Amino acid sequence: MVIVFGVGFLLYPRIIDCRSLSLEEEAEINIKIYKNVVEDIKKDIGHYPESRYGLKMVYQNLSGDDNWRGLYLGRVVEPLDGWGNNLIYRYPAKCFHYEESYELYSTGENGVDECQSGDDVTFE
Repeated sequence: MVIVFGVGFLLYPRIIDCRSLSLEEEAEINIKIYKNVVEDIKKDIGHYPESRYGLKMVYQNLSGDDNWRGLYLGRVVEPLDGWGNNLIYRYPAKCFHYEESYELYSTGENGVDECQSGDDVTFE
């Protein structure tokens, strides 16, 4: 028992590092999933969902558009990153002003919206 505890204590920092990396990977995966869904919504309704509706358009027709074909993920799923923070979605984009573009990213481990810089997580 003491040996197991001692080995666990020595490996603890590495376990934390791996856990942190996996949370970033989880954020990237969720961003990728929601980017695909946002593109599907655009195909159906002809434009990206507005910021005021955000990612709730994945499971609810908030705009009342007749061409909305949701539930896009098959069930209601909160758009969270690996740290339990809501993903940031904005259309039109606020941080980087690309014509007809939206922003979708995670605020990262610190939970602070740094406009896709600092530890914010994106997926290209």
